[in-house]
Amino acid sequence: MRLKVSENIVLYWKRGQLICDNFVAHEQHALTEDAEFLLRWFGSWRDVNSLYELALEGHSVPKLQSLTRQLLDAGILIAEKSDAHQLEERLELWDEWRMSAKYFHYSNRTLSTTDFVPLEEDGQRLNDKAKVLQAPPVYKEYPDADRVQLPAPETAPEEGNPSRGSGIFDLLVRRRTCRSYDPEKAVTLRQLSTVLFYTCGAVGLARAAGTGKVIMKTSPSGGSRHPIEVYPCVMNVEGVEPGIYHYSVKDHELESVSQADPRERMSEMCGDQAWTSDASVVLFYTAVIERPMWKYPTPRLYRFIMTDLGHLSQSFYLLATRLDLNAFFVGALREQAVEEELGVDWTREIVLGASGLGLATPDGLARERAERAFEPTPYLEQRFGQAG
Repeated sequence: MRLKVSENIVLYWKRGQLICDNFVAHEQHALTEDAEFLLRWFGSWRDVNSLYELALEGHSVPKLQSLTRQLLDAGILIAEKSDAHQLEERLELWDEWRMSAKYFHYSNRTLSTTDFVPLEEDGQRLNDKAKVLQAPPVYKEYPDADRVQLPAPETAPEEGNPSRGSGIFDLLVRRRTCRSYDPEKAVTLRQLSTVLFYTCGAVGLARAAGTGKVIMKTSPSGGSRHPIEVYPCVMNVEGVEPGIYHYSVKDHELESVSQADPRERMSEMCGDQAWTSDASVVLFYTAVIERPMWKYPTPRLYRFIMTDLGHLSQSFYLLATRLDLNAFFVGALREQAVEEELGVDWTREIVLGASGLGLATPDGLARERAERAFEPTPYLEQRFGQAG
């Protein structure tokens, strides 16, 4: 049996101790001098019996054999043609973006066993923290700077009512996150179609040097690569059977991925946020990393994928607001569980986040608005008075 050091580990020093971070498995191990010596010995493929060569140098072979087994069990060493070796080969795609992007992504990838703190507990934690450490200010100012007074924004809010304006300006001001949904109320297929098309559908094609035809969407994407794919999990949409679908950008259609009811695992996938199961539909966003990687061999593109997600999320919010639907975005996902449900290859198609929409329960919406009472900013209050 031949062994070598896994390429999916990172070594670093912490307070004089060498630490091995097996970032795909989310495991860290403190290494001894003998372990460090073995990692150098198995820096490239070597037969495990090569340890007997070290006896001539005065090393204890039984001790090294035991340590080798421990390193193998920890995934720090891998055996040729093993599952760990095959996974290493699958992850070689990330070499184009070097270790920095791969390490950042997989050290932050959540597993099916990842624990999440409920909103109520997190709120109490922040309240306790604020008692000993004041939160940073919400505004940054230059008090002594010369200032230029700006005119009122175009199509400003209504007089006496800063929360209402007109057109796109009104939508921007009214955008809210909702977490109280009525599972009995369905959205229409036309509403879902509208949200999907104007959020992530292809509105046209263009030509780009070296790449030929590229898709044009309502949101920009680095190099027009548009790596994000959308998987609508339908729970209550008129005329559509519950299930997991893939949105076909090419044909503006839903492609069935699974007929399993998404409600069964929705809360688990969304970090135990039970209210997500009451929404009418939840859209999971993934990114096919080969698409931008083909054009840009720099790890900075990992940042741009996240920027693309922000563009789509805001478009989703505004469209839902325009259609008088309630919406949310969720980043607290158990990515491994989402990958399993969507059936995607997590080494090539990575989970980013999720948006959902539906119709709120009146009581729940009133409670949320009371808990997060809207008040005008100092500028709006000065110009238009208190909200009506």
